[in-house]
Amino acid sequence: MGNLFDIILVLIVVATVLINYRRGMLKILKPFKFISSVVIAMNFKMSSLVQKIVGNFISTEQFKATVNERVNAMWGDKINSAAGAEIVNEHERFAGIFGPFNSLFGDIQSYCQTAFMEGTENLVEQVSSYATNAIIVFLQNAIGFVLVFLACMILLSVAMFVLQLLFSKGILKILNQILGGIAGLLFGFVIAWIASILIVNFGPIMMKSDVGTITGGFLGIVKWFHDSFILSQLFGIVPI
Repeated sequence: MGNLFDIILVLIVVATVLINYRRGMLKILKPFKFISSVVIAMNFKMSSLVQKIVGNFISTEQFKATVNERVNAMWGDKINSAAGAEIVNEHERFAGIFGPFNSLFGDIQSYCQTAFMEGTENLVEQVSSYATNAIIVFLQNAIGFVLVFLACMILLSVAMFVLQLLFSKGILKILNQILGGIAGLLFGFVIAWIASILIVNFGPIMMKSDVGTITGGFLGIVKWFHDSFILSQLFGIVPI
């Protein structure tokens, strides 16, 4: 039984290497285009250049006034009613007024509560101004993210297309395949390690045998992956 599982892990590694060798490194990297675009967009959505571009869409006073008017229409009467209500627990005075918008655009309820307890004049106007600014910032973030994400996706797509053309013939094609095979080796080791964890933990139950039989192959591959592979050490896997 142990020999069979050892052979299975070897086949997993060999198959992963061969598949990725044929695919080449560029095709392996292709799925990461989306992830890379998301990461870049998250980091640069609030950069000065991006926000300068975003400012052309939503920084006008007219837009801000429109948002403020909508905020007043949505919450103005509710805030006034809550402010004048006789409530024993002051911390619950404005509860539920802002609904899901409270957590989406910042803690508007806490700001409203604090402003009320401090006796701020023109409470509705102050809260509306705070909420408006929070909504504007949210929209700036959202638009900035979309712009950077789309730009990255387009640039990376063009770059991948050009690189695939360059690495489709001759020595560069071989280099691309070799790098793909190396990446496949790494992926294969990770997959084999995960398989070894599953084999050790579920093999005895499925096969109605003990762990020693499951991991007692002549090559000792299952045991090596489970006990000695670097990921087992990093994740603190207890050796057999």
